Amino acid sequence: PGVEMTLVLTAPLALPARPAAPPLPAAPPAAADALRDAPTRVATVKERLPADLFTVALLGSASEVARAFTAAGWTTPARSKLRGELATILAAARGRGVGAQPFTTLQLDGRPPTLAFEKVVNSMAKRHHARVWPWGDVDGQPLWLVAATRDDGMRYSRARHAVTHRIDPDVDA
Repeated sequence: PGVEMTLVLTAPLALPARPAAPPLPAAPPAAADALRDAPTRVATVKERLPADLFTVALLGSASEVARAFTAAGWTTPARSKLRGELATILAAARGRGVGAQPFTTLQLDGRPPTLAFEKVVNSMAKRHHARVWPWGDVDGQPLWLVAATRDDGMRYSRARHAVTHRIDPDVDA
């Protein structure tokens, strides 16, 4: 967890047969109705600029969602404080990764995310974010909207007058 790598094989690889995973349960029909009116993106706090897109919807309690992210190697971000930001800038200058890093708070209808996770991948420039907001319920289960991004570099934001992460436009990758 927390690291991506690419492997190149130099010879054919024979793997033992692996049983197929059971299919995921189908989403309840009410989920489509609940998502029909869901927003498509969140906004920045100060400028109210459109920001990250919602890319995932989850059903389950807050603790189930948190356990799933944790089990997949995601961690909670650092609080956005001067010391954390300085450590992040210094690590970026040295081309190193940092453990927990702060990231910008985004809002949905004026509310910050209820849950937030990150996965740092080898350097300051490459990490993934997931910000999670509640969005009603479906058949008695909480419905969560997730704005997930895959950062693959750094860029200068003219709108914010700051250096920020470049979000990979192919978030499905």
